[in-house]
Amino acid sequence: MSPLERHEPLELARFSAMYAVVGCDGEPAGVAMWFNAGERLPLITVTDVEPPLWYVMVGVSTVVG
Repeated sequence: MSPLERHEPLELARFSAMYAVVGCDGEPAGVAMWFNAGERLPLITVTDVEPPLWYVMVGVSTVVG
């Protein structure tokens, strides 16, 4: 099993992909959004999961061109 790469809020998205919000132990926060490469990941405010909160990439586009 490979480790998940965590992305900080306000970091630039490295790839056009779906990014999900997770807690410090990887527990899902129930929030996932699409970001294009170079877009800034927004600050996170979620009440159901204990901080710190991170983004993890969970899917990429399969569209070519």
